[in-house]
Amino acid sequence: MPSPAADTPQLAVAAPPRKRKKAKTAPVAPPTRATTAELRADTALVRRLREAVMTNVGPDGWTHLSAVGSAIRKHPTVVLKTYSYTRLKDLMVATDLFELQRNGSARSPGT
Repeated sequence: MPSPAADTPQLAVAAPPRKRKKAKTAPVAPPTRATTAELRADTALVRRLREAVMTNVGPDGWTHLSAVGSAIRKHPTVVLKTYSYTRLKDLMVATDLFELQRNGSARSPGT
């Protein structure tokens, strides 16, 4: 006589997945931007910015910020995030080493 289990289909039942507890993480403070003194003390940064500006000077004596950005990207030693800046303009203003001009009017970094 055949066993009753042989005629009935067998089902596999898996245990419900365990819910993982999310690890509680402490809130991370946003990084603080490097100060003017810290930026000026970074000789590699200052040298790279000056090289980027001087090698891209136009006939009018000014360098476009986009040209500086392109030159900086070619040499990944200068990474804006290292200094907690997202915009090159903000970093250059913070160094207080360069004069910036917008729309034909001269503007010093402090104003």
